[in-house]
Amino acid sequence: MVVAMADALPDSVTDQLIITTPEGIQLTQTLAGLGSRYLARLLDWVIRGVLLWAAIVAFRPWRSGFNSAVFALIYFILFLLYDIVSEVVGKGKTIGKAAAGIRVIRVDGRPVDLWSSIVRNLIRLIDEVVSVGLVGSVAIFSTRRGQRLGDLAAGTVVVRERTFAGVADPLPEWAEAPDAPFLNWDTSGVTNDELVIVRSFLARRSMLRAEARTKLAASLAARLRPKVPAEPGWNDEQFLVSVVAARMRRARR
Repeated sequence: MVVAMADALPDSVTDQLIITTPEGIQLTQTLAGLGSRYLARLLDWVIRGVLLWAAIVAFRPWRSGFNSAVFALIYFILFLLYDIVSEVVGKGKTIGKAAAGIRVIRVDGRPVDLWSSIVRNLIRLIDEVVSVGLVGSVAIFSTRRGQRLGDLAAGTVVVRERTFAGVADPLPEWAEAPDAPFLNWDTSGVTNDELVIVRSFLARRSMLRAEARTKLAASLAARLRPKVPAEPGWNDEQFLVSVVAARMRRARR
């Protein structure tokens, strides 16, 4: 499943981020609350404090200029680079975030990258120094996706772990054929939102009355056919299944 090209949809509820993948699958992430975010931050500060105390004991920076330089470097790493390196290497998680069951991702569902992490953490440090985190807390409560100023600038959100969910209806056996002709179709004109609608219809078509099923399939097919130039005029449901299968199988590759 490819999320790297996903487009974020408007959130249906205030504590969720809904993402649509290029395969037309909707993925839902639950946004992290203020409590879990502060718990993660507290744990990370405790870890840094313990490491800093260990550095003081080990190097005793007051003894020499060299020791002071080494201690200053350790201090810089712990208080500036700790979050950035942890989020990039840990796929959005510091040790504290992992313990609290949360992670940072970009608003389109992709993993946080180096630049995004640098932006969000530098702005957070400024907020913690200037307002002791007050501005960040207000921003989390007042923004739709619970974003601090750093998150808004970096295009990131903090979400709960293990809540990535989506509906992946299975394709019929004929749509999995390795030489299926629809694999050569150009479906790039079909939007992600249209794929979501088609997948929803295909997943529920067996529960519809025959007349309603036929009309809905015809309506959806009429909407998509102008966007698929090589389509050979198959029946409506076969065409819709083929469009979804073409996108899904291309994304897998």
